[in-house]
Amino acid sequence: MNSHMVLMLAKVSAVEV
Repeated sequence: MNSHMVLMLAKVSAVEV
């Protein structure tokens, strides 16, 4: 897993929540 993907997922999750 790439750190970039994790960061993007975290950002998307934060926005969704």
